[in-house]
Amino acid sequence: MEMVIGVDAGQIVSFKKQIKGEVIMVSDSNYNSSRKVYNAMIDKRPGMIVKCAEVADVIASVNFGRGKMIC
Repeated sequence: MEMVIGVDAGQIVSFKKQIKGEVIMVSDSNYNSSRKVYNAMIDKRPGMIVKCAEVADVIASVNFGRGKMIC
């Protein structure tokens, strides 16, 4: 498991268990294709990408991003 700056590996594992969607890390083979956006001039490299499957995934992702994980 790779690290995201400021996030413990255990927190990432716990977060992945909370959601039904997909969590894509920098080391994953689909990372580069997943981070592309419509405007090709934008080239950001987030530490993790979350593809939410339902509203609860969005809520968990926002809370995780804020550092207020719901367990």
